[in-house]
Amino acid sequence: MRKVNDFIVFMDDVLGEGQYGKVCKAQLAAELLSSINGSKQQAVRSTVDITKKIYACKIIEISDISAEDLACIHKEVRIHGMVRSPHAVRLH
Repeated sequence: MRKVNDFIVFMDDVLGEGQYGKVCKAQLAAELLSSINGSKQQAVRSTVDITKKIYACKIIEISDISAEDLACIHKEVRIHGMVRSPHAVRLH
């Protein structure tokens, strides 16, 4: 697990892999922490599947990325930010 901004990212819960990195399951930290009573990782993992919203987090290792690839990643983020549809993924 890793805390990224307001989210807890489950690094071992890989949903898929793309050209620039892997996509992991994530959940809002406030929702997750309010729904558990202990600090055991197993309790956290079993809780994430039955609580509120589940998110996906794309993990990109930037140390191996060229300037050209970085420009493509920034473009992808801008495009995703413009999408407004109930049937499409939105960035948070």
